[in-house]
Amino acid sequence: MPNYVDVGRYTIKSDDFFAYHFGCNAQETKNCTKNNQCCCGIFFVDTTECKVKRIFDIFDVVAEFCPNLKDRGKYINPFEKNENHRYSIDTKEDDYCVFSYLEKAGVLKCGIHSAALKLKADPFFYKPLPCAIWPITVFKEKNNRIMVCLDVENKSTCLKKKSKPDNKIDPALLKNLELLLGEELTRML
Repeated sequence: MPNYVDVGRYTIKSDDFFAYHFGCNAQETKNCTKNNQCCCGIFFVDTTECKVKRIFDIFDVVAEFCPNLKDRGKYINPFEKNENHRYSIDTKEDDYCVFSYLEKAGVLKCGIHSAALKLKADPFFYKPLPCAIWPITVFKEKNNRIMVCLDVENKSTCLKKKSKPDNKIDPALLKNLELLLGEELTRML
């Protein structure tokens, strides 16, 4: 039976955080791309108007990594406006995010992340929240609480089940939780 922890307005499915390791590295991205299990192609990404504006602020640099953002010398608009000032991000013909690109060594990377690093900025400031905190997924429940859990159903190669669950959260997952909840709230886990 799953264990849940309430932290402020968040309900956290804690068992998964103690049962998995997370590591996205060059080898993992080659494997997940080959097996169609990469985060850049397995879930729908929507974002806020604020993040869209931030991405457009660095769009020239993002396009250096993602030449597909230009068509006949002009930039494309990779965002589609949805209801409530939310925007969805387009995908390419290969069904991967329009901001994904393959590095020369065959490693799949994020153009927004790479552009932020090139500009010596924090990628979290620019990346859509679902991308910045993945493999953590967040959704609203009926009672206006927010459920926080791991995306274990997509079988991504960078999310591996521990041989024996323990009471420690993997440092990479903890970092993503802190991005979402803040350091003070993660101490409550």
